[in-house]
Amino acid sequence: TNPLDAMCWTACQVSKFAKNRVIGMAGVLDTARYRTFIASELNVSMENVQAMVLGG
Repeated sequence: TNPLDAMCWTACQVSKFAKNRVIGMAGVLDTARYRTFIASELNVSMENVQAMVLGG
């Protein structure tokens, strides 16, 4: 699952905003997850993987 979903749900609950007023963007988070996946598949350190997620 995407941790951003839980963060948006929490923000909506705490802020009491309507659901259509809470938007989540996690480019840095998605990039870190992508790098972790690649590193795991290649059996290398995440520090040795350069990648970036754009858009989404």
